[in-house]
Amino acid sequence: MTNQNEKPPTNHKQQQHIDRKRKNVNNNDNAKSIRINPKHEDMLDLCLWSPNHSANPSSFSSPPTTPTPSQWQLSLSPLSSQPSAHPPPQQPNPNPSPPSSPQERAGEGDGEGSIDNDNDNDDNNNNKDAVDNDNDNNDAIDNNSETIVPPYEWATDRPAIVHTLDHLLSNRIEKIKGEVKCKRCECEYEMELDLRDNFSQLEEFIWENKDEMYERAPEVWTNPTLPRCRYCHQDNSAKPVISRSQKAINWLFLLLGQLLGCCTLVQLRYFCKHTKNHRTGAKDRLLYLAYLTLCKQLRPTAPFHR
Repeated sequence: MTNQNEKPPTNHKQQQHIDRKRKNVNNNDNAKSIRINPKHEDMLDLCLWSPNHSANPSSFSSPPTTPTPSQWQLSLSPLSSQPSAHPPPQQPNPNPSPPSSPQERAGEGDGEGSIDNDNDNDDNNNNKDAVDNDNDNNDAIDNNSETIVPPYEWATDRPAIVHTLDHLLSNRIEKIKGEVKCKRCECEYEMELDLRDNFSQLEEFIWENKDEMYERAPEVWTNPTLPRCRYCHQDNSAKPVISRSQKAINWLFLLLGQLLGCCTLVQLRYFCKHTKNHRTGAKDRLLYLAYLTLCKQLRPTAPFHR
């Protein structure tokens, strides 16, 4: 029988591996050294000599060791030094500076920019004043200087001006024609008005009601009664066709038919502009001026005043 305390035989390579393993175990931790009890050396030799382990030294693993606080700090320091993928949000500035105005931004450059802007503003103001003065001067200038191609034989070569009654009758112009369109059957046709009869009726109406008008158009002028349609015989349906071009408006036809109330406020202002009338005011005021002015053009000697 063999003695239990007798060590197993080892060769030279195994002995070197055992010595190296002892050295690694003794020097594993610098802060805490591990000493092997001499009584356990035999057990260590048996474990190292066990045939289950390979003779290659790289196959043996050292026993796990507990890291020291210094090693924890070393292992954490690289993580803390790396930049975060999601940086913390920036705190808003409690006292933000107000945005600069366009005037301040324009003045940040040299002084020439501000001087140029001032000059441009002065030029714009001067141009605006010049336009206003031109408009005032144009209103004061006689509108006879503007001439157009007469759109009708009873119209003159000046906008919104018709020939006198004597001139028309001397040239045998006794019928005044105009286009109308029925609001019911939508038939458009030409209508004729007798110059003498219709103007005589209008004169009589003005002499009888002028004092009660107070320089305002009466209801029969502001909401005129339309003629009867020639085709469908519908009363109050034939509405005059007013040209889109203000220079081609048939003013005399509208006057004799007492249909000037069908004109828009813009068209009445155009008439007052070219007949030296004040063109600001309500529609009934401009309509009253249009009736009296056209009557004055037909009969200049008659007292068609305001």
